[in-house]
Amino acid sequence: MSWKRTYSISLLTVLAAMVPFYAIATPITQNETPAVSLHGLESIGIDTWTQLLQKGRETGLSVSDLRPLLHETAITAKNEQQTFKKIRETLKTARLHSADDYRDLGLMLLELRQEMRQRSDLPLKSLQDSLYLLQLMAEESLYIGSKKFTNFPAEISFSDKVSTFTKTGSLRQFSVQTGDVVLSKSTGFGSSSFIALTMDHPHIYSHSTPVYIDAKGEVLSPEAEIEDGVKLRNMRKDYVEGSKTRMYIYRFQGTEPGVPEKVVAGMENLVAEMFQRTGGDPYNKAAFLYDFSMTPGEASTRGLFCSSVAYEAYTRAGLNNSANPYEKSLWSPINKGREVLLRSLNMNTYRVPAPGDMELNKNFRLVGARVDVTKLHQDRIEMAIIDTFLTELDANKEAMARLSAVLEGVASKSVDKEGLLKMAHSGLLPKELADKAALIQKIPDSINLKQMAFFALLNEVMTPKLRGILLNEVSALEKQGRLVGPMELRQMVRAQRQTIETELAAFEQKLTAITGVGLCGKILL
Repeated sequence: MSWKRTYSISLLTVLAAMVPFYAIATPITQNETPAVSLHGLESIGIDTWTQLLQKGRETGLSVSDLRPLLHETAITAKNEQQTFKKIRETLKTARLHSADDYRDLGLMLLELRQEMRQRSDLPLKSLQDSLYLLQLMAEESLYIGSKKFTNFPAEISFSDKVSTFTKTGSLRQFSVQTGDVVLSKSTGFGSSSFIALTMDHPHIYSHSTPVYIDAKGEVLSPEAEIEDGVKLRNMRKDYVEGSKTRMYIYRFQGTEPGVPEKVVAGMENLVAEMFQRTGGDPYNKAAFLYDFSMTPGEASTRGLFCSSVAYEAYTRAGLNNSANPYEKSLWSPINKGREVLLRSLNMNTYRVPAPGDMELNKNFRLVGARVDVTKLHQDRIEMAIIDTFLTELDANKEAMARLSAVLEGVASKSVDKEGLLKMAHSGLLPKELADKAALIQKIPDSINLKQMAFFALLNEVMTPKLRGILLNEVSALEKQGRLVGPMELRQMVRAQRQTIETELAAFEQKLTAITGVGLCGKILL
């Protein structure tokens, strides 16, 4: 479920101008303004954790001495509120004074998160929110450690000992095999945070893809990307050299017999069809379209989206039960407050196998996990931007309805590539686009203008503008010796409402210049 910067910024910006997005920026009254919180963790004062970490302690128990106390919390807390309170109170008794202390605390919380996954006594809601909370707490420790100590490691990784059933390959320092599922989230794209926060419960991932080891031992994946559909991709490009903030790898470790062999057969069946559908070249040609409707089980007609690829491969293996990483009982419901917006983008389902849903499947064990510490400062800001944007929309139903109406008003048909080429050569689009015919031809057939415009707007306009402002503000505060917590970041985003309105208002001018039609005025009237 990712959107990469494949196309030129100019093309995306021009297409984004086709959606008068600033129509949503109607000022929200004080009564409508929601309290600052994190979606899914509204009752958690997460900034008290940031403050505790920043202050540190020169005396007390060593971080390693905390392990049994934190372990007891992970296996007994009844909900995310208890988890947060117990861990925070425990940390007040510990020494937190060196880079090793912060690194070890982050690793310990990530490991405890895996223990929490195995609990069967928690409702799914509490389990989901607790996993989200523990990841935030762990990453906050790593982030603050990296700010306090120049010798802090650039990345944190750990692995678990799990059984291997078939031929393996290497992905970073981890040993992977056919059928493993890789969960990840990128930094630098507002759409990644949008996907992670869209469901009823927030996730730390925006993307999922299964592993396929070919006859030569190459680590590949039949991976679905928004910009060009489902292709057989070399995973080292994105997962070793790419922009992943975090990456988790899971493998089936249940007791049902014969599953590994079935999984290999299911993956082989899917890859064989990809070769057949592309005339033998699934590396450069899309075997399936990207499915914007998010409806698993109809690959041949609708296509596939990221997490539905693993679901499809395991289903082809006859695994429709808990041996499937995305068994149906674990699918996430769409956030009801955002249903109108998602429907306007043609997302026509009520439950979706969101990337992170497979963590709720206890038959899958962690192979390895990696967090890129250098990207956490930017990821925190991007999550704050999108979380605030969605929270403001939730509070202003009129603005939500108007945005949805605007999107509905944009052409729902597939992108007219011939028309775009004519516009590029006629001077209606910026001059530099006249030489971008190859890029225009790469736009996927399954995407339509309103989807393209919406994702372009998130990635090329709103997120970069606000990210730049907040990075400067946060850096200034850091020079004063103060680190900003997640909730304060959201307050800082909200304070930029006038900047957002000014930026978005410029879209009407672009729209008028390109099409000669001022749709914005009609909608606002």
